[in-house]
Amino acid sequence: MFMPTAGGGGLERLMLLLAEGFVQDGWDVDLLLAQATGSFLTSVPQGVRVLDLRAHRSPRTILTAVPLVRYFRRERPHVLLAALPNAVVPALIARRFFMRGRVPVIARQDTTYSLERRTPRFKARIMYRLLHHLLPSADAVIACSEGAAEDLRRNVPKAAHLVRTVLNPVTHDGIGRQAAEPSGHPWLADPYLSVVLTVGRLVLAKDHPTLVRAFAQVARSRPSTRLVVVGQGPERERTMALAAELGIADAVDFPGFVDNPYSYMAEADVFAISSTQEGLPTVLIEAMACGTTVVSTDCPSGPDEILQGGKWGRLTPVGDEQALTAAILDALDNPTDASALKARAADFAVAPAIAQHVSIAREVMESFA
Repeated sequence: MFMPTAGGGGLERLMLLLAEGFVQDGWDVDLLLAQATGSFLTSVPQGVRVLDLRAHRSPRTILTAVPLVRYFRRERPHVLLAALPNAVVPALIARRFFMRGRVPVIARQDTTYSLERRTPRFKARIMYRLLHHLLPSADAVIACSEGAAEDLRRNVPKAAHLVRTVLNPVTHDGIGRQAAEPSGHPWLADPYLSVVLTVGRLVLAKDHPTLVRAFAQVARSRPSTRLVVVGQGPERERTMALAAELGIADAVDFPGFVDNPYSYMAEADVFAISSTQEGLPTVLIEAMACGTTVVSTDCPSGPDEILQGGKWGRLTPVGDEQALTAAILDALDNPTDASALKARAADFAVAPAIAQHVSIAREVMESFA
């Protein structure tokens, strides 16, 4: 299994769940990291060997293919599962140009491809251009939602026959146990406060500014409401500055990365995400598994599938702070039944997703036998 780092995002958490499932299925699992950094290094499951490829530049560079080739030649893995373009691209370069296709590669697509490739960042655009040309040389491509799969088939037609949809493994017994633990956050423990929570990396695609602006209106209507923004990322300082500019700095907390976000979810009154794009937002499912009322933008792809058109939570247009304000206020006043939310979240259980990943891996291996 290969990803750039063990950073504290939803995809990294997902990959560790998959790694644990492969080990339980009897596989020998190596977790390759371009650079062995990140908050989840201490959460790697037992039985998984972590290997630092020590990429001598940024983990985003295609030069990661060089140490990857050395690993291929030394270990001869039966199959490689790569996640994120910054891992998929060097993996496909390594197997196509240096290993003559002798190592089967499964690529994960966890975002909406057509939106991601429009990024204003030059290096990222180059990476997606390479991905467009290399993806058809993969042996299978796993998309995390039907929306992400259809988008990929339309935009990379030469890889369309390789695309499989496997819903992300999200809910597991550990969520309930961790949700029962106290968060320790003073606002969440205060019975006189209502708390809106969001969890995720602070990056442009998550559009935290729209949530902060919407919350400013919520706070004016309900002064006893607070916003907690869990996560780290390059947009953190800018988002904090926006809260100060709007005069709500005292009502918004940015605790950074937390080891147990489920305790925060279970104690929050509303969980909200304001993303402009997703693949399948696992945090939304995790919040539902904790029984928390949810609000989400109807961005491509995933929220509409998870919430089934609004049946299980409120959906608002992307970037519409007025609609998001109204949805949060309504969710605070009319929470969704917790047991119903938990039942819906169970549709995204870990075991079936792991079984599908294992099945695809075995199928790919058999084609090389």
